[in-house]
Amino acid sequence: MCNRRWIRAALLAGSVLIGAVSEAYAASYQTHRGAIVDPIQDVRGGDSPYSGNNVERYADLLGANLSFAELPYADLAYANLSNANLQNANLYNALLAEATLINADLSYADLRSSALYRLNLTDADLQYADLRFAILYELNLSNANLSHSNLNRVIMESANLRYADLTAANLAVADLTNSDLSGAMLFSTNLENSRFWESATWTGAKYSLNAVDKNGNPIPDTIFPNGFDPFVAGMIPVPEPGTALLVGLGLIGLGMRRCVNQEAR
Repeated sequence: MCNRRWIRAALLAGSVLIGAVSEAYAASYQTHRGAIVDPIQDVRGGDSPYSGNNVERYADLLGANLSFAELPYADLAYANLSNANLQNANLYNALLAEATLINADLSYADLRSSALYRLNLTDADLQYADLRFAILYELNLSNANLSHSNLNRVIMESANLRYADLTAANLAVADLTNSDLSGAMLFSTNLENSRFWESATWTGAKYSLNAVDKNGNPIPDTIFPNGFDPFVAGMIPVPEPGTALLVGLGLIGLGMRRCVNQEAR
């Protein structure tokens, strides 16, 4: 009997200890308004499963899994988030000044109205991210994937977007002051009413013009602001005029050959 009671007591004590330990490892985050949110919540409901370092200014969050984390107004200035998973995270109105997010996954993240000053987002994944009204000042987004992202009305001053993928991204009414989009992919990108595009660099950027995908389906043309001449800006249309001409001549030649063969018969 004593042994059974001892075992039950030990199990109860162990479960309490495990619960205490799990609670001790639940992480918090700090807002740029000074509040501490403990524990971090999940956008789908309940507590976030994340249990690493606290999410705060200067935090070392290398490779952290913060997917679906509820982090509105978070203060992540100077934090290291390289290789971090922030898929579907809520970073509304967050402060990420001079943080490092090399190769970070921010796909489907909510970054509306966030302040992104001098961030390093090289090779980051921002597919379908919502960045409406965000401030993107002196960002390094070279080789980043921003396809299908919503950049409506962003302030993108002096941003490095060299070779970034902006396929089907929405840049309507965006401020592009002194930004570098050299070599960027701008297939089906919406640049309607974008501002200060004259000061941006577009050399070698590719845009869609009467293009088709691998299955032969038409790809929507890139939409430019009024007065914008992609040829003068040094951009490359896809398909290129030379390629389109060759294809056209080939089709004409094939048609003529068929006609000659039919007449010969």
